Amino acid sequence: MPKYYVQSGNMRLVISRENIDNACAAMVSEWLTCDTYKLGEIILISEQGFDVHSEDIIIGTRDLLNGLGIEFTDLNEHNHDTFPFTQENEDEPSGSC
Repeated sequence: MPKYYVQSGNMRLVISRENIDNACAAMVSEWLTCDTYKLGEIILISEQGFDVHSEDIIIGTRDLLNGLGIEFTDLNEHNHDTFPFTQENEDEPSGSC
């Protein structure tokens, strides 16, 4: 299973998932369950590490949250009950909440 290095704001997670979409969903789920994480305006996703690489994917944070159906007024004022996905049978993202 691929390993993704996902970072935004003060979040830096290593997430093993089948694809980038699932890695993003896991990152957002972790954000919603941990009040110490703050998202930035973009999410940087890499399969090579936390340094910046030409192959990295950059996603607008607001675009991702809107696509997942998460309502918010501020990127870091979120309702923990709005995330529609669960992380059953998946390894927990490795980060420090």
